[in-house]
Amino acid sequence: MVAGAEMTETMMRLRRRAVAALVGLLALSGCANEVGPDNELTVVNTTDLFSFTIENLGEVTDAFRFDWENTGTRARIEILQGIQQGAALLAIQDAEGTLLYRDDIADDNDTVTATGVAGTWKIEVRLDNTVGSFNFTVTRED
Repeated sequence: MVAGAEMTETMMRLRRRAVAALVGLLALSGCANEVGPDNELTVVNTTDLFSFTIENLGEVTDAFRFDWENTGTRARIEILQGIQQGAALLAIQDAEGTLLYRDDIADDNDTVTATGVAGTWKIEVRLDNTVGSFNFTVTRED
């Protein structure tokens, strides 16, 4: 009977350790920083003009997706950035879902998209452990 009691006690200890490990893992998975009020996110989204500004990023991982009305077939992208670490990817699709632009904002490349279809375009921003601040504007270019 002593062997059975020892086995039960050992199993209980293992179960408690497994539960503690699971709780710790779940707590860590929630530690990714997301954009909050301190980041002063400002978005202007009007026909033919889109602007995105974010500040004080501290290892932030997050994603944003916007619908933007572009009455033209191309768009000018102007970037001002102070990214010190991580990545901030910008992707733009036209009204038919064709990818017209995709680049890391940290590359700071002002450019014009490829020609696409006018209408509701998609603008996506993905932050991956990003530290710093940046803004970009997208305007109709024809």
